[in-house]
Amino acid sequence: MSLRSILIGLIFLALTSFIVSWAELVTKEIMIGFLQLPAVVIGLLFFLILVNKFLKRFKKPLTPQELTIIFIMMLVSSMISSRGLMEDLMPTMVGVNYFADPVNKWEKLFFPHIKKWLVPWDPSGPPKQEIVKGYYEGYFYGEPIPWGKWLTPTLIWSILILLVFFSFFCLAVIMRKQWVEGEKLPFPLVQLPLEMMSEGDAFLSNRLMWFGFAVPAIVFGLNGLQKVFPSLPEIKVDINLNQYMTTHPWTGVTFFHIFTSFAGIGFFYLLPSQLLFSFWFFYLLFKIEEVIATSFGIEIVNAPHAAAQQFVAYQTTGAFFVVAGYFFYTALPHLKRVFRTAIGREKEEPDEVMPYRVAFWGLLISIILIGIWSNMAGMALWLAFFEFIIYIFVEAIVMARSTAEGGLIMTEGCFTPLDVYSLFSPASTLGAKNLTVLAFFDALFTRDLRGILLTGFLDGFKIADGVKLRRRNLAWVFLIAILSSMAIAGVLHLLIAYRKGAITLYTFPFQGNNIQFFRENKPFAEGTAPLNLHFLTFFIIGAVFTVFLTIMRMRFWWWPFHPLGYAMSTSWGIIVFWFPILVAWILKMVILGAGGMRLYRRARMFFLGMIFGEFTMAVTFALYSCFTNNPVPFFPWT
Repeated sequence: MSLRSILIGLIFLALTSFIVSWAELVTKEIMIGFLQLPAVVIGLLFFLILVNKFLKRFKKPLTPQELTIIFIMMLVSSMISSRGLMEDLMPTMVGVNYFADPVNKWEKLFFPHIKKWLVPWDPSGPPKQEIVKGYYEGYFYGEPIPWGKWLTPTLIWSILILLVFFSFFCLAVIMRKQWVEGEKLPFPLVQLPLEMMSEGDAFLSNRLMWFGFAVPAIVFGLNGLQKVFPSLPEIKVDINLNQYMTTHPWTGVTFFHIFTSFAGIGFFYLLPSQLLFSFWFFYLLFKIEEVIATSFGIEIVNAPHAAAQQFVAYQTTGAFFVVAGYFFYTALPHLKRVFRTAIGREKEEPDEVMPYRVAFWGLLISIILIGIWSNMAGMALWLAFFEFIIYIFVEAIVMARSTAEGGLIMTEGCFTPLDVYSLFSPASTLGAKNLTVLAFFDALFTRDLRGILLTGFLDGFKIADGVKLRRRNLAWVFLIAILSSMAIAGVLHLLIAYRKGAITLYTFPFQGNNIQFFRENKPFAEGTAPLNLHFLTFFIIGAVFTVFLTIMRMRFWWWPFHPLGYAMSTSWGIIVFWFPILVAWILKMVILGAGGMRLYRRARMFFLGMIFGEFTMAVTFALYSCFTNNPVPFFPWT
């Protein structure tokens, strides 16, 4: 780990944070930071590789190890600047105050249960306080931003956030050897950056890669021109299938679109065929379930946290728990070794990211401290452990596996821990105090799982192995990147909100996610929401069916259905990418049938080129929009 790589990494970290914050919040056109492999990072890495070709003339090029350190720092910065933290943290602290009114009665229901040190405004005061109004409606450039009032709550929230990040890091260290060396998961998201960093010149001179690059470049380039010259035709990359389903029972089908993402096709080409098949098969199967349910007159309502029906979403909720248990069960021999090492009965792994003893006890202690912090914020201790154990060991671990094995560049679930609690007991029994703190936690952590840092840790470990970077250096790289990104992104987000007015910015973080759970928890706090026990039936059905899939997969190598495909089938990632998954599966079957593994490996560069091309076009148009305020073409994953 060189000082040069850290200093350059800090520069590009700051640049990444600015581009992501401005592009996503102000231009509102391209979400280039919330993917698990963010487009902005690939664009900046391409720029770095071009600069490195220039540095080679002076015989001082950046090594693959140095490029990896810079890449990891940009990856962390992108996630933290977007949905991984800042787009949730700042708006959630003030949204409940700005949008409280006599109709929703939030002032009466929630304000008395908000600790003063949790927010920059006074919970004993009225709605739309000056500091909040300025955040949403903007200060003039002559007025000072109230940094001081934000400092204390931001630092206190940062303690909880760093504890959660540390628990993720410990969990990643514990699972790394099992997933990377034991099960040899493909880690599709690291293959493009690893190819770019380790084979820079060869990658850029590969003709097949550029042919792949040209496909999305032409499509999105033409669509970009169409935004400037409306008379030109547009190549559709989004087809709304619901518009053709106007008769009963087809009207029961929820959000059903064909999104054409060339990057998605490229990523999914790298996956095992069984998993590809399971992803699209179970997604379409659930759509058929919706049609059948509607034909029998079953009353269907949309699930609160997924573009699916509730009876479908609760099946996959049950599947999440079984799949998470399956991952830990298959890792049991390794986990036993980790435990024996933690209590001093076995020797430490000499080349691990950090000692297992530190990772094991660090994970345990961080969860205890998370519980204590939550209790001080007003949540019952048992509920805090319920919330974060599900978040870390069920939601986060399934999301990490969905990227490491499933190649999903968008991590999103279909439930929150409160949804699980509500299966067994009315949410109103928790009381307004617990529900208030839960509204903050679900908005900040468990609702929007995009940009979850656990996957960044694991991908960073895998890339480091690919370029032979010493693993022990990674702990310091991640620590520097996290602290720097939190500071820079925090300042940028406040600057943008107070100067532009958050009410004019991207609506999801400022008028959606940040107040969603205050809106949903209101009837629970009032004690007016009934218990929906029939959803427990669907939860059990999903869990039992996933057990069956798991047993079949463990006993028969030919079994074509993967339990992860079933669990993820109502997640937003599959809802967006089911069609690219289907296309990738068909192309892979044709290529393997025509030329076997030799042709499959040769075609790999074409598909990496499609990822590279789509992400490069996204960054190009994002920068274009930043400087010109002109509209940009639609990208399927935004």
